[in-house]
Amino acid sequence: RHLPLASLTRAVRTRFEAREYPKTLVRLYSWTPDECVPELYEDEHFFESRHREFADMAVPDWCLGKDENVQQARRRFIEKHRRALEGRRASS
Repeated sequence: RHLPLASLTRAVRTRFEAREYPKTLVRLYSWTPDECVPELYEDEHFFESRHREFADMAVPDWCLGKDENVQQARRRFIEKHRRALEGRRASS
């Protein structure tokens, strides 16, 4: 979603197919947990696609509050994971 298409076609697959890339975080984790880069836990704009072929990355349903918008849900995801990553269990 952030790399130029030329880089994606060179490094990931030569024939670009947007539907072959995960649309949700749940799907991303299930396909390739090793691709969850640090920016995913730091920058809410990381969820946004630079390419019209890609939809923005959807956050899990538990992030969506009753009256929240997408930006607030992204912030909730980042805040919860940052607390977990900086917590005693992950840091010890």
